[in-house]
Amino acid sequence: LIDRLLKGEGNPTHIFDKELGVYRKVEAKDIVILLRAPSNKASIFENALMSRGIGAYADISNNFFEALEIQTMISLLKIIDNPLQDIPLITVLRSPIVGLSLDELVYIRKASEVGCFYEALQVYLGIQGGEESASDDVSYEVYQEETRKKLHHFMELLMRYRDESSEFKTEELLAKLYVDTGYYRYVTMLPTGAKKKANLELLKKYAAEYEVNNHGKLFGFLQYLDKLSETSEGLKEAKLVGANENLVRIM
Repeated sequence: LIDRLLKGEGNPTHIFDKELGVYRKVEAKDIVILLRAPSNKASIFENALMSRGIGAYADISNNFFEALEIQTMISLLKIIDNPLQDIPLITVLRSPIVGLSLDELVYIRKASEVGCFYEALQVYLGIQGGEESASDDVSYEVYQEETRKKLHHFMELLMRYRDESSEFKTEELLAKLYVDTGYYRYVTMLPTGAKKKANLELLKKYAAEYEVNNHGKLFGFLQYLDKLSETSEGLKEAKLVGANENLVRIM
């Protein structure tokens, strides 16, 4: 329904703008989804709208750890600490940081169906257990060559970050990851970029506070986040969206 309204295919197609004193087309900021009470359903609506290219903002304090940008960056930190973790590794590979498709993940898994996904990735790239797989299908090989280029670059970065993680403070490492991966710039281009940027800045702030109070490194910080994520309240997301931004509100 919202998609049709914004395309001018629903009813109404125009509304009266009191500030301008004229009728104009319906925009996202004219639409509000009202929920009976604060709940995790808000993020479901928000993600569903954004998947259709409709800017949306849940005006409800959601759990910090449920924000996609936070899940992505924590997953990256986890595989820097220990790459032999399937879910964090696949999360990063599927994210804009690497940008693999589901088909590409299947090809990697087929390279070695025994062991963890990181080991299959090494076999796929010819780093471990033999040479890179080949095929008589030229188009398939061209497609795979592009995939391998992306993955070789990612593996080089991952190895470098693993070396640097023992030297850098976690806050400094995060700042470096934001820039090097282009992920911080990516989220700024999204409809709710201001909120996502604020969440990423909060993650850096929590890392800095942890190090001041605990003098710990990456592994300790990840354990600290795991404990926080298991609490009933956890941490709240940043709320940073202006009243005039052209977004569907979920309240």
